[in-house]
Amino acid sequence: MPNNRPVKAFDLENIKKKDCPMIVFCRDRKNLISRLISNFTHGHNHVMELWSPQYFASQNFNGYSRVAINKYNKKHIHLMFYKPKLSIKDRKLWLQEISKAIKAIENKPWYHRIINRQGYDYLGILGQLIGIDQINNPWKEYCSEDVTGKIRRRMKLNPVQAKPNPQELFVFVDGHPDFEYMGELNPPAKT
Repeated sequence: MPNNRPVKAFDLENIKKKDCPMIVFCRDRKNLISRLISNFTHGHNHVMELWSPQYFASQNFNGYSRVAINKYNKKHIHLMFYKPKLSIKDRKLWLQEISKAIKAIENKPWYHRIINRQGYDYLGILGQLIGIDQINNPWKEYCSEDVTGKIRRRMKLNPVQAKPNPQELFVFVDGHPDFEYMGELNPPAKT
């Protein structure tokens, strides 16, 4: 466990709107692609944001979208929640950024994402896998790039890499005093 702290259970039933956004790190232990990413990163395979008490904002393979919390509340999916320390203004701007990105593609046909340069940076994932961050689509982002951008804009913090993978971003967030560890869902069994 990072920082040798005890695992704190996260209570999905008592999320308040004022607690959002939160950064949520994910490790899916069942999905093949997720497991391959975890093997490569030696840790988390996805990062998303808790956007509201009912929804995550998640940069998935079909683009940026809101996802019901229950989709990720599965025994094989480990989630870790971190609350960024934000001013009232930056909290509002962060949430507005999420809303704007979701509304840009929500309920639009699939080709809308291509025409408007939205969707997922598959090329960037390839660049991560072979260790060359410069290989990416400059008009698209993968999950950790998106969250890193918000950390830079809203918190004026600079994670170590321009394009960190989910685990590299986790190491930065977990070790930084401007992020509060809020708890976990479905942590792996202690060995």
